[in-house]
Parts: sequence; C-alpha cells; structure tokens
Amino acid sequence: MHNKVKNRGLTLVELVLSMGILGIILMLIFPMISIFNKSRQIIMETSKRDNHKARVLELIEQNINRASLDEINFFWENFLQKGKGIYLYENENLSSEFLSQTKKNGNFILLKIPHYKKGKKEVRYISFKFDKEKLSIANYFPENLMLRKTREEILMENVQGKFVMEGFSIKIIITYLDKNIPNKIENISEGVGAIEKIQ
Repeated sequence: MHNKVKNRGLTLVELVLSMGILGIILMLIFPMISIFNKSRQIIMETSKRDNHKARVLELIEQNINRASLDEINFFWENFLQKGKGIYLYENENLSSEFLSQTKKNGNFILLKIPHYKKGKKEVRYISFKFDKEKLSIANYFPENLMLRKTREEILMENVQGKFVMEGFSIKIIITYLDKNIPNKIENISEGVGAIEKIQ
C-alpha cells in the first residue's frame, strides 16, 4: 500500500477566486476604518474645544469673582459695581469719560482685581472683550486718569458675545460662528459658581 502524497499547488482558478474574495472583504473593511478614523478625529477635536471652552469660561468666572472695589482710586471707579463694569467697546482709548459710562450689557467687561505682591497690596485691571469675532483678555495700568493697555491675548476665535449684568450676577453669552460647535453658551457668574447652558 503506497500512500502517495499529492504535492499539488493551487490552481489558477482557486487563486483568482481567493483573491476576489479577499478584495471584496478589503473593500468592505477600508471604508469602515476610514469612518472610524474620521469619527475619532472629530471626537478628539470636539473634546479639545470643549476643554478649551471650559478653561476660558473658568478663567473669566474666576476673575469676575475676584474683582472687588475696596477703595476708590479714580472717580470713574464709582461707576463700577463691586469692581466690575460692562461697556460697549468702540475704541482702544479707555479714557475716564468712557470708563464712567457703564452699561447693563456690552461686549467689554473691566475688572478691578486687588492682589498682593511682596506683601504690598496692588491693584490690576483686567478686561475681557468680544471684538472682531474674537474674545481677548487684556491687562491695564492706570495712567493720567486713563487705563493704558500693557498686554493683550486672544483667548478664542470665531466667536461673538456679550456680558449682561443681572443684579449682582454677570451672564456671559458666547455665540460660536464655527458650524461644528454648538451655537450658543450662556454662563452665569454668581460669586460662587456658574451655570452653563448650551442651546
């Protein structure tokens, strides 16, 4: 009894058939992998934006909560409510005339923030401004009854917004101009916490 082992390879038909099946499977898998990668990228970008948005809102809220008016250094500070003033921003010149015209809502908020440096009490002025589809923060130094800008930094782009004074609370309304972000966020600073609504 001889068992002859046939050492035969694949026929051309078998090879073409297996290649065709493999091609069909790959055609089904590649679009799913592409969709998975795009979804992962969108989720990562959304998460990054949400984290940035939360940090910016927290920065604004912290500064609003730290603002106070313990002593009056300039006559226009009489118009600040607990160290906070909301204005309709039109130009870079923060004259005493401009600073004495606080509003109930506007695109510019000025905060008087006392702090201690080397044991000595100092005051700094910080503003948040919605202008030209950007939200920026700036530091100011008092000079000849005016405030002179010493530094400005853009916090967010493709946004419009305003600050609204409601009693002793300040509502921050941000509208995103980017179609990939939810349209509107409202953040209410009330001294202790914030309520965030997305519409």
